[in-house]
Amino acid sequence: CTKVFILISELCELIIVQYSELVKVILYGYQNFEVLFMYEIYCRLRDEAGYKDADVARETGITKSTFSDWKNGRSCPKDEKLRKIAKLFGVSADYLKTGEEPQAVYYLDSETARAAQEMYQDPDMRSLFDMKRKMPADRFAAHIKFMKELYEKENPDEGGC
Repeated sequence: CTKVFILISELCELIIVQYSELVKVILYGYQNFEVLFMYEIYCRLRDEAGYKDADVARETGITKSTFSDWKNGRSCPKDEKLRKIAKLFGVSADYLKTGEEPQAVYYLDSETARAAQEMYQDPDMRSLFDMKRKMPADRFAAHIKFMKELYEKENPDEGGC
């Protein structure tokens, strides 16, 4: 019963927040909504860190009036100030703007991504990779040759690696 009450309470809170967002769009227009959305993200980060605007202003060197103008939808901090705020909270400036961190592209293609994931999950694969990085090239080549010969001997019908 308590869990149901908590779920209903959280759902009501979400509905209220979404409704308040809609009201802001109607009252302030789309552009100001983006500014206010960014301010709400900032407030959440600020509150989670246990700061007040004055603390953030002191830590970043940004004036209190900047935060007041931002809160009231009159302006939005410029990119340099957003970067300072983001750095204080350990997020990117993009996170302050959208609420999401940008996705980094780590691999050139899906095959490379698959191989990296396999290496991450398989301790033996990681071990081989570490040996490759640490051993002299000729010694590692000898190990690879040995493993290929052993594999071919154990699997004669497969025609090699």
